[in-house]
Amino acid sequence: MKSRRALGAFGLLAIMCWAASCRAPETPATERPLTTQQIVRLAKPAVVMVQTTHTARASFPRSVQFREQRVMQAVRRFLISRGIVYEWELEQRRYELMGFLLEDILANLSEYMTPVSTEEKTYEFTSVGSGFFVSADGYVVTCAHVAAPDAKELRQWASEQFLASEIDTRAQQEAEIFAQQLEQAGYSLAGGQIERLRGELAKFLRRHASIKQVEVGTPRVLLGSRVGEVVSVKPLTAEVVVKGGAIPKKDVAVLKVSGENFLTIPLSDATRLEQGDTVFAIGYPIAETLMRTFEESSAQEPTLTQGVCSARRTLKEGWEAVQIDADVKPGSSGGAIVNNQGQVVGIAAFRVKESTGQGAANFIVPVSIVREFLQRANVSTKDGLATPIYREALDAIEREDFQEALEKLNQVEALRPGIPAVQELRAAAQQAVLEGRGRKQTPTQWVWAAVGVVGGVLAVLGVVIVARKRAGARRVQVQSAPQAAGAGDAPTQLASDVMPTQLRSAPYYLVGLQGALAGQRVPVPPSGLTIGRASDCDLTINEPLVSRLHARLTVEAGQLVIYDLNSTNGTTVNGMKVQRHALQAGDIVEIGNTQLQVSVGV
Repeated sequence: MKSRRALGAFGLLAIMCWAASCRAPETPATERPLTTQQIVRLAKPAVVMVQTTHTARASFPRSVQFREQRVMQAVRRFLISRGIVYEWELEQRRYELMGFLLEDILANLSEYMTPVSTEEKTYEFTSVGSGFFVSADGYVVTCAHVAAPDAKELRQWASEQFLASEIDTRAQQEAEIFAQQLEQAGYSLAGGQIERLRGELAKFLRRHASIKQVEVGTPRVLLGSRVGEVVSVKPLTAEVVVKGGAIPKKDVAVLKVSGENFLTIPLSDATRLEQGDTVFAIGYPIAETLMRTFEESSAQEPTLTQGVCSARRTLKEGWEAVQIDADVKPGSSGGAIVNNQGQVVGIAAFRVKESTGQGAANFIVPVSIVREFLQRANVSTKDGLATPIYREALDAIEREDFQEALEKLNQVEALRPGIPAVQELRAAAQQAVLEGRGRKQTPTQWVWAAVGVVGGVLAVLGVVIVARKRAGARRVQVQSAPQAAGAGDAPTQLASDVMPTQLRSAPYYLVGLQGALAGQRVPVPPSGLTIGRASDCDLTINEPLVSRLHARLTVEAGQLVIYDLNSTNGTTVNGMKVQRHALQAGDIVEIGNTQLQVSVGV
């Protein structure tokens, strides 16, 4: 009878506590719009510049020969038109003859000259664009025309840029030389004649000059790296895994660079943008990024512009591009276009200039097509180890919990060193901690937390009473580590029947040899686990020598791997401190005063 009353009291208190802790539902964090600063912090470490250096070989006339027959035809026309019969008459009118010949040459230069030899000149030029990491193992999305442009398009571009410029320069030089030679012969050209001669020489060179060969280069992903106050750029050679083509084709390319734990941007699950949706463009416009007036370190700062979805336009090829009014300039092609939740909704792709030449409309390739290419490349958008910790650090900054933010940013630095954006946040968080800034939890928050805990404890007590009532003689099956002879008191046991199924199926175990986990046998799930002093770690070791987030265990291709997360006192394997180490059965892992032995099997 007393038990029933106690159970009723416990149940009533549990219900009251549960009801008291209930509050109006909040908008899920994933659906809340982020501030512009939050969007920048989320995307900045994952955005990169993409450069591809190409070569073009051009051929130009090196020397020319005047056609004597054409010169004699002009002289005969002059003699007939002037009625000249005797040589002395021609001598008296030789300057008039030179003027006649020059006018005829200016009108028909290509009939007078023919190239007799050529010379070649090689040009190097770089296509610059933007991109972003979509997976921790080094997959980058950008535009096809940035990373792997078509050779025919490059030939056309080289002709319009280098060839045209070279022809204008050579025509000007040849016109000046020709004018000097005539002046030495006693005949001076007027200003208008020099300009006509330059124009005719340019026409001649355009007829006989050409781009002979173009070689498409290998793209490189440029990563910024900060050591102290020095920012440098590390170019990573990229493999083009899959690519489309320039507009009107689907202008997407997927690249692969070597490395791990790259920070990534999440892709939106939305099927399409709607008119009026807010968008942000993040990339590296050439003019602003590479302007020589700025320090080289400034090139690592991407540009952010804001706008809205203006319209959706269907191309004749059958796919839909999205028009935006955010300011996107050359060099930003391939850059991420994100929504107000910091998720990629497309990539900057092309511009359509207005007929007046006063402006241009910017278009993006939507994320649905980006996903098509990722699927073709068999790429999974995996966050890896560093990205979730980085996002937790951003959340801590928003809460003004700078101590937690600093610890998590230190972990990111250990996993992926030198990211300028991460180091800037670390420096700011460290300064805030030193100055004692940061918002603490309010008493109200602690009250709600306490109420929730009390409610949970009372509910558990109620369940325990019921369980004892119904099955007093039943005992829980436990799993414990084998104990060596003379090891002392019986080890603390873990209840195996309350372990999740995935833990029981884990092939790896940690067996506690000494310290807080002595005698315990801890399964390592396929998803891995975190170890530290914090209560939210998967495996909590409450020792002063253990950091809040000390180490992380992962299973990579069936291999158990441990990472030290920039802990204060380090992680030791078989007596040696490690940052990353592939573990084998029998290895001894030491964290603080706790020793764990790696075990394999059921």
